Amino acid sequence: MEGGVMKNLIITVFLLFFAGRLIQAQWIQTGGPCGGDVRCIASDGSNMFAGTSGTGLYLSTDNGSNWTAVNAGLTNLYVHSLAISGSNTFAGTHGGVFLSTDNGSNWTAVNTGLTNLYVYSLAISGSNIFAGTYGGGVFLSTDNGSNWTAVNTGLTNIDVHSLAISGSNIFAGTSGGGVFLSTNNGSNWTAVNTGLTNTEVYSLAVSGSIMFAGTQSKGVWSRPLSQMVDVKDDNNLLPNKFTLEQNYPNPFNPSTVIRYQLSATGKVSLRIYNALGQEVRTLIDQNETAGSKFVIWDGKDNQGKRVSDGVYIYCLQAGKLKQAKKCLLLK
Repeated sequence: MEGGVMKNLIITVFLLFFAGRLIQAQWIQTGGPCGGDVRCIASDGSNMFAGTSGTGLYLSTDNGSNWTAVNAGLTNLYVHSLAISGSNTFAGTHGGVFLSTDNGSNWTAVNTGLTNLYVYSLAISGSNIFAGTYGGGVFLSTDNGSNWTAVNTGLTNIDVHSLAISGSNIFAGTSGGGVFLSTNNGSNWTAVNTGLTNTEVYSLAVSGSIMFAGTQSKGVWSRPLSQMVDVKDDNNLLPNKFTLEQNYPNPFNPSTVIRYQLSATGKVSLRIYNALGQEVRTLIDQNETAGSKFVIWDGKDNQGKRVSDGVYIYCLQAGKLKQAKKCLLLK
């Protein structure tokens, strides 16, 4: 009897031990932040920042056990990217770039020269700060964000979702144009897409000597850095088809970006209609050259008045070609 009791006790202890190991070997939800989708995280060691889509920035100083909103001066609460350099913390938002020098207690907009404020990615290389924007390409600042300059030569797709840096090489992941490489701080870009059959690149990361690209619906792709840095092999071709993309963001408020591609030069129109089929706004009505294009709709009609929330249809026409998509304005 005693032998049986002892055996059962040993088995119980054994199971409890390994059950505890299994429970520990998993993801554990932290104490927040709450109230918004977390789009980006950055840490400088003792401080961890979380950027959300709609409720701004949160700070944790105890490895995520507790979070505090740190939005003083942050006039746009849609935060898609974060980057830290020394005592400077940069936040990329739908309202441009904001800088904090006091661990998020106060934020100041640093957007001089930043002609597109939809900042989806940030990357730092030494004294150079790069901002990837949706619809405006890549911008460079060499003075902690005080001034920005567009650096898009060779960047045939200017919807930049991600940036990654490896040494002196800068990579940009775009929506529809794949991956681009610059070896001279953004002065020139070259597409490096051989084998990449999905060019909707939303994230980039470098691990050792390998570049990884996260794409829409097609998973993660990898390629040795040496293949791209030593042999920049791809062609920067004009679009070979007429395409109207889904607007982004969608739903939106107050504005959204509409991207399209033209395969030939000619007369182009892009108009907004309400659910009844009535024209609300003419965004484009002119001759345009072939290439990747974009336009921003600010949610206003042809008289400059803010339209009501609801479903709208935007229609692109070039010659006999026509495409239309729906978008949703929420207030």
